[in-house]
This record gives sequence, structure tokens and C-alpha cells, in this order.
Amino acid sequence: MLTQFIEKLRHVTLVIVAGLTVLMFAVIAVATRDLFQLVSVWFTNPKALPAVDALYLVDLYLVAVVLLVLVVGLYKLFVDAAIQTPAWLEVKDLNALKSKVIRTIILVLAVTFTKEATSQGEATDVAAIGIGIAAMIIALAVYVRADAEHSGVQAPESP
Repeated sequence: MLTQFIEKLRHVTLVIVAGLTVLMFAVIAVATRDLFQLVSVWFTNPKALPAVDALYLVDLYLVAVVLLVLVVGLYKLFVDAAIQTPAWLEVKDLNALKSKVIRTIILVLAVTFTKEATSQGEATDVAAIGIGIAAMIIALAVYVRADAEHSGVQAPESP
């Protein structure tokens, strides 16, 4: 009886998947709303397309992609391993899922830095933000590499 309960417990992941799916669609909705606002401003004044706003949208859509990777990966790992996914979304275990999410987070951090660098006035502020983000990217990359070496698989290529 306890074994059956524990076997069914993996389906609790459905609550997590549902919550992340709602969050993903909310992020997509906000990004799409902001995209339409940005495009309408651009059509009324073609010279008014600020790069910072466009990068903000890229950032939001990348966050939605991170959530999508989590949703599909968690569902595939805990609920139904037989669902068909593209090769780039294949996950064999939780460490592989973490690696995919971390690599996407690195990309989000790079976009965030670019966004901040184009909107900051002071070079020292940009340098401080850049150093902080670079430290995070290096730490995440070292973690992914160490995790890959520890698990005996080849480290993934950089995105």
C-alpha cells in the first residue's frame, strides 16, 4: 500500500507543471501586450523604437522559453516519458533538465546585461552590472561543466 502511494506521488508534479504553465502563459501574454504597444508606438513614430524596450521583450520571451523547458522536462521526467519532443528538448534525468535551464538562464543574463548597458548613463554602473552578471554566468557555466563531468557525460556545447 505504501509503495503504491509513493508510486502515485510522482503525479504531484502535475500541480507544479500546471502552475509553471500558467506562469508561462502569463509571461507570454505580458510580453505580447508590450510588443503590440511597442509596435504601435513604432508605427506612429518610426524613429522612436527604443532598443531597450525591444531587449526587454526578448528577455520576457526567453523567460517564457525557460518555463516551457521546465514544463515539458518535468512532465516528461515524472509523468509521461513517452511524449514526443524535439531533440533539443530531450531530457534523460533531472540533471539534464537543470543543465538546459541553466544554459537558458545564461542567455537571459546576457540579454539582461545588454538591456542594462544600453539604458545606463554611467560607465561605472554598467561595469558593476557587467561584473556581477559575468560572475553569475561563470558560476553557472562552472556548475554545468562540473555536473557533466561528475555524471560522466560530455559537457554541453555553449549556447
